[in-house]
Amino acid sequence: MEAIHLVLPDGRVMTSTRQTLTDVSELPSRMDAAGQALRKALGESSAELSRASLPLQEVTSRSLDAVRSYSQGRDRQYAGDARGAIVLLTRAVEIDSEFAMAHAALGSAYTNIQDMAAAAEHLRIAARFAARVPAAEREKILGNFAMARRDFVAACPHFEVLAAERP
Repeated sequence: MEAIHLVLPDGRVMTSTRQTLTDVSELPSRMDAAGQALRKALGESSAELSRASLPLQEVTSRSLDAVRSYSQGRDRQYAGDARGAIVLLTRAVEIDSEFAMAHAALGSAYTNIQDMAAAAEHLRIAARFAARVPAAEREKILGNFAMARRDFVAACPHFEVLAAERP
């Protein structure tokens, strides 16, 4: 359990919040919840909070800025803007070069613009770092890596585990 305190210059605690983390993959959502609780305690309305808060993807990185760039990149990708996504996802891997899911998303974005060499390279990098991430991320990365190699037999078990983990 972690507590976050807003402390005035004279040392008095203005407000605080607590968040419980059982797994590192929960960090982005817990940080977002803590930030929203503190902003609400400081008087920001619920309407202002929802307008100003963009949800972060639940992925594993050493950097909150990298997760933020990744989340924005995925939003661009989902909106059909692969080139815009590549800019943001590239920023994410520049911040955290071992950010497996960002490399995997770059592989997908490059596939969308038919740059198969860049797609294969980023998927290869993602697969190299897959052992460092939680199971759901790892299975998605390894399944996509196998699909990019057109090894559908190897991809299926990864997607089966992913489907069981996140139905």
